[in-house]
Amino acid sequence: HEQSVGVQEQGCGTLRNLSLNAENEAAIAAKGGIEAVLFAMGAHASIAGVQEQGCAAVTNLTTKNATNTVALAANGGIDAVLTAMGAHESSAIVQEKGCAAMYSLAANEENRVAIPAKGGIDAVVKAMGAHESIVGVQE
Repeated sequence: HEQSVGVQEQGCGTLRNLSLNAENEAAIAAKGGIEAVLFAMGAHASIAGVQEQGCAAVTNLTTKNATNTVALAANGGIDAVLTAMGAHESSAIVQEKGCAAMYSLAANEENRVAIPAKGGIDAVVKAMGAHESIVGVQE
């Protein structure tokens, strides 16, 4: 059901929630979950709900797992999040989840070089300016 928006959105949301458990973070990655989230984000770039859940899954998969942080970046995770933020500039929730994903991905030293080179600083500053009253974006 790769083309089903609902399936992909719910799938990303499920992986988002399951990855709150540190053991699940590694299991999700081992079973192709990183690639599944990035596929969903790429296949449904115009759907804010998929992007919201995808960015949130990226955040949760990388918060406590350095291996996942490297794997997500290597598989295009930085680009996927920035694409989501660029495509949904007016969506406060996508911007909030995108900024959180950038924060998590930036925990890795190599990513701290790659994120600015790909326009990540500009994307985060733009989100903060566009959504000044949204606490989640400002955090």
